[in-house]
Amino acid sequence: MSIIASEQIPELYYSHYDETDDSALIESNNWAYQTFTTGQYAHTITSVRLRLKRTSTEPGTVTVSLRATDTGVPTGSDLTSDTVAGTELTTSYQMIEFEFSEISLLPDTTYAIVLRAISAESPSGVYWRLDDTEGYTGGTYGTTSDSGGSWTPGAFDANFEVWGIPAITIDSVAVFQDYLEPGDMLFTVEYTNTYAPYYPYTDPETLFHIRLLDTDDATVLAQTTMKTWGNAPGSIYLNADSAAGLTAGSGYLLCVGSTSLGASCEHYELQPTDWKGTDLNKLDSWIIQTAYSMEDWWGIVFVESVDNEEVLNEAGGVYFKSGIPFIQTIRPDKFKVKITSPTAPIAPTQIWDSDTEWQGILGSTISAPFTTLGDVFNISGKAVFGILLFLLYAALAIWLSSKNFTTAGILVGAPIILLGVYIKVID
Repeated sequence: MSIIASEQIPELYYSHYDETDDSALIESNNWAYQTFTTGQYAHTITSVRLRLKRTSTEPGTVTVSLRATDTGVPTGSDLTSDTVAGTELTTSYQMIEFEFSEISLLPDTTYAIVLRAISAESPSGVYWRLDDTEGYTGGTYGTTSDSGGSWTPGAFDANFEVWGIPAITIDSVAVFQDYLEPGDMLFTVEYTNTYAPYYPYTDPETLFHIRLLDTDDATVLAQTTMKTWGNAPGSIYLNADSAAGLTAGSGYLLCVGSTSLGASCEHYELQPTDWKGTDLNKLDSWIIQTAYSMEDWWGIVFVESVDNEEVLNEAGGVYFKSGIPFIQTIRPDKFKVKITSPTAPIAPTQIWDSDTEWQGILGSTISAPFTTLGDVFNISGKAVFGILLFLLYAALAIWLSSKNFTTAGILVGAPIILLGVYIKVID
């Protein structure tokens, strides 16, 4: 199935506007910047709007870019940028929009909007309306006189707007009990993930997760990898033993995000109405309702009517079979066709992944080097340790086989695999 980007409408995230007479002239080597600080949740940036005017002499091309900051001033090269012709500006102030190639912004991070008109020579140039009361608390205005060689913060704030789209959202949540066995719990979530620039080119399972957090919003109770980009269903399943310590109806939190990309994570606190109990007919309703929501996002039909019953067609079935373990086995009547999968079935005793349980078995001293190595390759320390165990097994088996001890090679190497299973780095 091809990826189709949704037509999400950008929203205003940060802005400052003040009617003052202060302004700064930007021309040639004299540039200006305004910093802003992002909030708790990651989002993309699609455009900025600045309150500008030009001098009576047309200033040529005007460029606005986004840069990272260091100690509160711009640093590095442009992360994204856009230009407008100086003729689009007038000699009166107006909001001018600069549209960016969409990129994701990290949460709780300061960025700089940089304005320049390098072909303008005095008396031509661009004026950026300023506020001398320093009314914006998330950043500050500043200048450079040497094309960004050095930056000087000022005692002002510029008029600006930052527009973007949420990178990750949690759209609906429901919890069901007695799904595969009495006493188990299934946490289902409809999410949307368009985290640029990784979407849709990188496998989301390598970067993103769905986590169940305790009410302290810190303790990880369970987690699994995110299977699909865009608007899709996901879930965490806990067997009866794993769910025994949880209390139905409690305000646990679901976290959808990525610790490897700056701890960006969208949180949702479970409400009493999210706990649906043991009636799996309510799971059927959640499936169809979610599929209709996905239709609006993707522009693809996922629900069809068969014998006056709403069911998932093949396109919809693929998403739900991927996102919810054993769903086609447990609720076969909601699938129009049987969806086959090349992946091996997951044992019902432990369907959620854990990046922390193996560390508890090995201890922090032994597990720390594998976690560090995993950060280098953008994978988990758990995966690194599992790969190394498998390579050790393969090397031992090949060496013994070369000595005509093929059976011995398999038998001697088997404990290595069993060790990986016990430590829970090999499924």
